[in-house]
Amino acid sequence: MSEVEVTQMRNRISSVVSGGAQALFWASLLTVVLLSAFLSSPAKAATTETPCVSGTNPGACDDGTGPTVCTKLKSSAVYHLTVRGSNFQTTGACLYVSNQQGTLKGDVVLQSGAGGTAPIPIFNSAWAAAGLRSTAVAWDSDWEQVGNAYSGSLRNAAGKMVAVIDWIYANIRASSATPYCAWAGSAGSGAVLYALTQYGEGDSKLDHVQVQAASPFARIDVLCDPTVGPMSTTVCPDVNNISPNHYPGPRNYLHNNACDSSKVTQQELDEWAAMSIVSSTEQTSYTKTTLSAFYCQNQPNFTVPQGTYFLGQSNTNIDIDVPADFYNPDGTVYCPANTPCHPYLYCAPTTSTCVGEIAFQDPKVKALEVDDMIHNCVSKHPPAVKQDSSVVDRITAADSSLTE
Repeated sequence: MSEVEVTQMRNRISSVVSGGAQALFWASLLTVVLLSAFLSSPAKAATTETPCVSGTNPGACDDGTGPTVCTKLKSSAVYHLTVRGSNFQTTGACLYVSNQQGTLKGDVVLQSGAGGTAPIPIFNSAWAAAGLRSTAVAWDSDWEQVGNAYSGSLRNAAGKMVAVIDWIYANIRASSATPYCAWAGSAGSGAVLYALTQYGEGDSKLDHVQVQAASPFARIDVLCDPTVGPMSTTVCPDVNNISPNHYPGPRNYLHNNACDSSKVTQQELDEWAAMSIVSSTEQTSYTKTTLSAFYCQNQPNFTVPQGTYFLGQSNTNIDIDVPADFYNPDGTVYCPANTPCHPYLYCAPTTSTCVGEIAFQDPKVKALEVDDMIHNCVSKHPPAVKQDSSVVDRITAADSSLTE
C-alpha cells in the first residue's frame, strides 16, 4: 500500500471514527503493514560451505558449487574449492574426479600447463584400468597470479596448489594406506614442484611425482635477465645451445615490467632468485618421494634449460632414497629400495613425434608416462590415521563412467 493510498484511507476513516478508536485503528494497521513487508522479504540463501582444512594457511574448503560451476569435464564427481591464504587473493578451483576400475590402488592429482584453468583427462582411462583414481585440477583463473593487492610471487602463488593437494589428501583418498601421487605439465609442473621443494609436500604426502616439460620457473631470475645467453649443454643430450629465458618472461605474474628488459636491476634479480624453485630454501633430498621427468627434443623451448637448472646437467641435483623399488616404465628396477639415486629422466629421441612441451602427443611417450605412474605410484609413507570418509563415500557412489 502506497503512502498516498494510506493517506486517502485515513481521511475517509477519520470522518466516521474519532478519538481513541482512531488511534487504536492506525496502530493495528501499521502492525499489519510491517508484518506484511517482513514476510514478503526474500530469505537469505543457506550456505553449503564446509570448514577449510583445519589449521592450515593456505587452506581450501568445498563451497558446494561444484555441480553448478565445474562443467568442463564429465566426471564421477566434481567439487569446487574456495582457496584462501595470507599471500594471495582468495580464489577457486574445480576438481574433476575420475573413479578407478575395481579395487582402488592409489590417487593421482593432475595439474595442466599454462594457467592451469583447463582440466586434463589424457591419462584417466589407462590409469583407471590400473586401479588409479584421478583428480584433475582446473583453476578459476591463472594459478600463478596472486592478485593485484599482493606482491607478485610465484612461490607464494604455489601455495594454492599446496592447499588443493592437502584438501584431496584429507577428503578424497579412501585410505592412508594407499599411495598419493601427482602429474603436472609445463607451468603446472612449476606449481607441483614448488609444493614438493618449498612446501614439504613430498616427504609429507606425495609418493610419486611425474612432470613433463619441467619447469618454466626453476630460475625466475634467469627468465627475467636478458643478458643470460644460451645454455650450451642441457639435461637432454640433443638439446644444446638453447636460451633459458623468453620474452617477456613472467612479468605479469611478478607485477613488474622490468622482467626481461634492459631496466631490470640486480636487486630485482636477487629477489626473483630467492623465490625460484632452485633457491637456498629448496629441498633437494627425498626419502619418501620418487620423481620422473619427461621431455621432447624436437623443437625444444626454454623449459629444457630451465629443467636443467633443477635436475642438473647430469641429473644429479635431486637425491632420492626411498623404502621401495623405483621402477623404469617397462617394469624393471631403476633404483632398488633404500638405494641412493636420482630422478628417472626420459628425453624423447628426435625420431619421436613429440614436439615442444607436449610429450604425451607421441603415443609411445604417453604409454611410458602411463606405465611410469602405474609402477611407481606405490606407498612410500607409513600408514597414517584414516581420513574422514564422507567425501570418499560420495565419490564411490557416483557413476564411474567417463567421457574424455
